[in-house]
Amino acid sequence: MAKRKNPGVTGLVIGAIVVGIVVGIIIVNPRYSPAVNVEVDSKDIAYNHAEGAIARVNKAKVSHILISYKTAKSPTPGLKDKNRTEEQARKLAEEIWAKYREAEAADKDKVWKELQAQYNEDKEPHTEYDVTPEAGWIQEFKDIGLTTAVGAARITMPPGKYGYHVIRRIE
Repeated sequence: MAKRKNPGVTGLVIGAIVVGIVVGIIIVNPRYSPAVNVEVDSKDIAYNHAEGAIARVNKAKVSHILISYKTAKSPTPGLKDKNRTEEQARKLAEEIWAKYREAEAADKDKVWKELQAQYNEDKEPHTEYDVTPEAGWIQEFKDIGLTTAVGAARITMPPGKYGYHVIRRIE
């Protein structure tokens, strides 16, 4: 009687076959669908700086929501929370971005104006800006304005000297 050299190999082969059959049934079975959680709170959506990014253009029209904080290089006079930290300002900017992002396409303009009215700490909350490489805006503002797709919104990262700008490109 010959002695087996590796009795575990047979067990591994049988195990692989069983796993293959189970995976095959799951993949081929048209009634199988994995559980999906479709309810997502805007606070659970992590800001994605690449979302809405495009190659740099030479001209854009944008509007923004400025969120300042107490230690910004030039905190705005419109700072609504005089004790807001940079981390709190960033979190608020990301929440604003998420609310805009989640809005239905038909409601985006209305939602943006409401967010501006509620959160913008700029002296003129609904102003539209022409952005070019030569424009007199801070570099972070120009960089985001010129690299954002029409209809998308992005946040200046790092913040500019006034704070975080949530910038929406209009055209």
